[in-house]
Amino acid sequence: MEFDFFPRIGANIAEELEMQGIPQSRLAADLGISNQNLSMILKGMKVLNSQEMDTIAWALGITRDRLLIDREHGRTYLFGPSFLEGLKSESTRAEWTRIKTAMQEILFLQGVLGI
Repeated sequence: MEFDFFPRIGANIAEELEMQGIPQSRLAADLGISNQNLSMILKGMKVLNSQEMDTIAWALGITRDRLLIDREHGRTYLFGPSFLEGLKSESTRAEWTRIKTAMQEILFLQGVLGI
């Protein structure tokens, strides 16, 4: 299985731009980044952190979850069950499961704290 997390997010951003009729240059300006930097994001050549994904989602008027959808492979989210099933190593699967659980706990706490 090929892992294409950031290229998929870039494709989702590009799809949102097209669906909303927003030029790339306008999104780049809204984000305060260069057109070249946005182009790297859209191609999946730039690693995005959580805050950057939130900022992009906010600028597009969507939730971060919309950026994490994997329509190409029929998965709701990039880290869904089919992603874990594709991992061959049992120890890697166990690590990803722990990471996923930690991420869910962080999201829960953010909701509780209102941040």
